[in-house]
Amino acid sequence: MTVPLSLVVCTVGRAASVGTLLRALPQLSRVPDEVIVVDASADDRTSAVVCDVMRESSALPLTYHRVPLEAGGLTYQRNFGAALACGEIISFVDDDTIPETDFFAELERCFARHPSAVGVGGFISNEIEWARGVPPSPTRFTAGEWSRELPVQFRLRRTFGLHSTAPLGHIPQSGYGWPVGFIPPDGADHRVEYLVGATFAFRRSLLEQQRFSSYFTGYGLFEDTDFCVRALAHGELYLATRARIRHLYCQDARPSPRRFGRMVVRNAWFVWRRRWPSPSLANVIRWWATTVLLVGCKFRESFVVRGRRRRRSVRRECIGRLEGIVGVLLRAPKEAG
Repeated sequence: MTVPLSLVVCTVGRAASVGTLLRALPQLSRVPDEVIVVDASADDRTSAVVCDVMRESSALPLTYHRVPLEAGGLTYQRNFGAALACGEIISFVDDDTIPETDFFAELERCFARHPSAVGVGGFISNEIEWARGVPPSPTRFTAGEWSRELPVQFRLRRTFGLHSTAPLGHIPQSGYGWPVGFIPPDGADHRVEYLVGATFAFRRSLLEQQRFSSYFTGYGLFEDTDFCVRALAHGELYLATRARIRHLYCQDARPSPRRFGRMVVRNAWFVWRRRWPSPSLANVIRWWATTVLLVGCKFRESFVVRGRRRRRSVRRECIGRLEGIVGVLLRAPKEAG
């Protein structure tokens, strides 16, 4: 049995990506009952693309809304779209994603299987190369019969005793756990503590009680985790690995590498302390040690990536992360709303 389902797509400066996403929706087995595009672009290219899609597919229940870029960025757009949505389930996907055939149908089924769930996330199918039946190796992560390559930062965290024993997709008191990206495509629903903003959906009842925080201005980054941490007070969150979606990672409209680096540290600290307001001294030390280790990993990356432009970008992000560390030490972030 289906319930009314709304889709909110927040976008800025990605007209081509939005067009690709919207044109994919009519091909799905379950089409959203309404699609709300919230655009903060400085030009009219996205509105033109949306108009074209409306003409091409009159059956797609599509509406377009323009908001000023200076209004607050992604979290403002999310709140704006949620306030307009009429569905009992309100889904958000990034403008550079493409849902697979049964994506929305599987989101609905997951909510139906878990009446206590207030949020369900989709599985990004093109992000990680998973394998089955591969023998255990120090360079691989294993979950049941599935395994994937273990990134260098996780190998180093294990070497220095900074790895986490918390379940996948949970936030330990030390702040850095195993991300939801380590949950394998096993067809199961996994209870987690946070979902990724590229693909998640919430019950309308939750969004009527809770808003995305205005602390996260502009591009956002970890605003999804912050919202989910607060959502845990209202119910459970699940990652539905059958709800598959591809994320194309469009580079348009992203912040500068240096600014992104600052955001990585400051916003990570903010969300960590949201989840654990009074961590033990040992876990404070673990958080800072891991943060410094990640800067080192990023610095190492600047010597191994190909292309002068890419190397320069990675090094600027390193500088931003160092600035973020100093900034948190001098003036820790505080909630803005």
